[in-house]
Amino acid sequence: MAEVFISYSRKDKDFVRKLNDALIAYERNPWIDWKDIAPTAEWNEEILHNIEAADHFVFVISPDSVVSSNCKREIDHAAQNHKKMVPIFYRPVADDEIPETLGKLQRIDFDHDANFNSSLETLIRALDTDLEWTQAHTRLLIRAKEWEREGKDSSFLLRGKDLGEAERWMVKGADRDPKPTTLQSQYILTCRQAATRTQRVIITAVAAALLVALGLALYAFLQRNTAQQEAREARARELAAYATDSLGADAERSILLGMHAVNATLRFSEPPVPAAEQALHQAILSSHVRLTLRGHLAPVDGVAFNPDGKRLATASWDQTARVWDAVSGQELLTLRGHSGSVWSVAFSPDGKRLATTSDDQTAKVWDAVSGQQLLTLRGHMGPVYGVAFSPDGKRLATTGFDKTAKVWDAGSGQELLTLRGHSSDVLCVAFSPDGNRLATAS
Repeated sequence: MAEVFISYSRKDKDFVRKLNDALIAYERNPWIDWKDIAPTAEWNEEILHNIEAADHFVFVISPDSVVSSNCKREIDHAAQNHKKMVPIFYRPVADDEIPETLGKLQRIDFDHDANFNSSLETLIRALDTDLEWTQAHTRLLIRAKEWEREGKDSSFLLRGKDLGEAERWMVKGADRDPKPTTLQSQYILTCRQAATRTQRVIITAVAAALLVALGLALYAFLQRNTAQQEAREARARELAAYATDSLGADAERSILLGMHAVNATLRFSEPPVPAAEQALHQAILSSHVRLTLRGHLAPVDGVAFNPDGKRLATASWDQTARVWDAVSGQELLTLRGHSGSVWSVAFSPDGKRLATTSDDQTAKVWDAVSGQQLLTLRGHMGPVYGVAFSPDGKRLATTGFDKTAKVWDAGSGQELLTLRGHSSDVLCVAFSPDGNRLATAS
């Protein structure tokens, strides 16, 4: 099977051929649909099957691919199967035209031929990140799909060591990407239930053997105890799997299931199975959420506490920034004025002002108590990403898509400095504690 499935528009075929050859040179095994014909039903099934069988799903972003119905079907199938997605940016496309599934991911720029080799190295590193976990995800997805296609025939179920490794993999899946799919979870749980039923048959057979000969009594007794212990451990792992599967939807339910998983063996003076302890640990960590702030109508990209920690500001693609009570979670202010996504927020050292940056090529300064707009800083030639106040609050630094950082007078809004030197977007900025130095990242 291929390691990498590449989804693309036919109009980008020359670039994709170049990318395919480069990946092969790096000893990667890409799968690409080179057939320039209308797909038959069988061909479409082959494409979907190869998405499932690949460890990574690479999508070539261009004006043609983002509107292609075939590409959309491939993206949706990859997302449905929790494939590790790697978007690469080939030809310019507006952010709001990129499919939502890919838009939230960090993309790799291939839009300049001169930077092809460095971009390729970035892509290879992305493919190699957590590769062992990704390959395990693919193997289990293939087994689960085969089981589903064969009418959930029990001969396709995992047993023994394979089942134990699959259960440990699923327990770890709460904080790893790509996450287990619903089908994978159902498959592993069914495997465990089948194994448990087999163990119960063994227990029944051993009990029946006691009636056949007293001479086998001791042997049967030991076998029965062993089988019961294994059944308890199996039940504990089953409950641990349910606890892990519930983490995203209901952390409190996961805690209860984790406690039952631990107690399944502990109440018989047997140590908890590792999967049960790990599931309970993860559930407890997941319950540490103190507040969930809801109100934005799109993804939230920026967040900052004010100096005394009593308020919290957030920035969102819905073109607003919001100020919240950090104890109760109550929304205190909604700041409207930007005409594009708001990327970041920063409080002044005295907590009286709030700075925001946006896709609309501006930064703004607001009264953090009343919400009144105080300044609009114009000068960047593209989206503005990062923002920071100097320690004395007299200056403000911003970074942008135009590969520059700028320093402003925070009182008047006058531009004081333009810092050039980066060869790509400048994403964030920070003053040194004495305010004499400025750090930027790109």
